[in-house]
Amino acid sequence: GSATGDASASDSAPSSGQAGPGAMALPPKVSQPVESVEGEVVVRFATSEDGKNSELVRALTELVNEAYRGAVDGIVSNKEDFVRIDEDEMQERCHGIGYGAMKRFLVLAFIGDEVAGCCSCTLGWQGVDVLGQFGMLAVHPSFQRKGIATKLIDFSEKFCLEQGIVVMQCEERTCTDGSHPVSNWMMKFYQERLKYKIVKKYYSPKGSFSRGAVSVKDCEFLIYHKVINQEAYEKLQR
Repeated sequence: GSATGDASASDSAPSSGQAGPGAMALPPKVSQPVESVEGEVVVRFATSEDGKNSELVRALTELVNEAYRGAVDGIVSNKEDFVRIDEDEMQERCHGIGYGAMKRFLVLAFIGDEVAGCCSCTLGWQGVDVLGQFGMLAVHPSFQRKGIATKLIDFSEKFCLEQGIVVMQCEERTCTDGSHPVSNWMMKFYQERLKYKIVKKYYSPKGSFSRGAVSVKDCEFLIYHKVINQEAYEKLQR
């Protein structure tokens, strides 16, 4: 996973071994609004109707893949080989996916009728009921530097908090030696802007194969956490 010029996060952490996915609806009782309007930006969950819109599914797929290719430029031998998602998986994500206790949704940002960005939002990440996650964050180049990435993440965090999540997670395969500008920006974005902390690191050596592309730099797979419910977190520590 990698970044856009605005931000991005991988959600390709090691498999939790949960049961296979199944189409699902949003939780029936959600007091957190499923749509957030801030100025000209509208952020909302994808729906099954979105999944039936082939033009939208194609645009979202291209958006994510182009964002990730821009992010891995300089990290892999040929960025065009890198494929983050295909149209079938994007359609499935629009419908929502359930992996046992893990429930995954797609969050979309629009400016007018145009797709400005997207991210995934997951409850019960890897089967842990108090752990939420965001990933597959991508912002269209035409709409970068407008805070859209932050709006998508804020929406996801608020929804997860409403659903009883205590800690949020995101992940990123990142070049940590200081030689890759996008990686440097992303680590700063997650830690300084979003207040996430690195809790685990996995070494990913030069020559590693990831989503169709081969890395030309040593990288690390970084696991970030952020406490979103301090009171509940303290109770869990007792």
